[in-house]
Amino acid sequence: MRPKEDYTRLVVTSFSLTLAIFVAFQVYLLREPGRIATVEAHDKVIAVAAGQSLFQKNCALCHGDQGKGNSAPALNDKTFLNTADDDTLFNVVSAGVPSTEMPAWNSAHGGPLTDEDVKQVVPSCALGNPPRLTSARHRPMATPIADAPYTPMCALSVMVIRGKALTKQWR
Repeated sequence: MRPKEDYTRLVVTSFSLTLAIFVAFQVYLLREPGRIATVEAHDKVIAVAAGQSLFQKNCALCHGDQGKGNSAPALNDKTFLNTADDDTLFNVVSAGVPSTEMPAWNSAHGGPLTDEDVKQVVPSCALGNPPRLTSARHRPMATPIADAPYTPMCALSVMVIRGKALTKQWR
């Protein structure tokens, strides 16, 4: 007859190791949001520096060193910044503005910049201004675009936001 086998020690050890893994994973989950926030903040600092460098290299000639405008519209104008969100600016920088001196900068449209480069340049349009909302759907608009006064400073954003409606209206 075989001697009786005792698995209690193995079961307790296995259970203890499983419990230790579970506790370690919970500690990891509690610390992860802080780690992610730190990495994102570091990435943002790098992206802002790269964006300002790209702005100085590619945009400052026309829009001025601080976005005040030289031969092109001012980018640091509060009306412009409140009208155009980051998605709109990304599209304008990427594709340019037809029938103006604003060329397409994204490589998908024949320009020298990648999507990542354009994403880094867009926040540089608000140089010297407080942070702003990044999406138009989160920002109430005081004046409907159709009734807004047409000025050179907001012409770019009006053209982009209204898009096809603008071209249809003037045909």
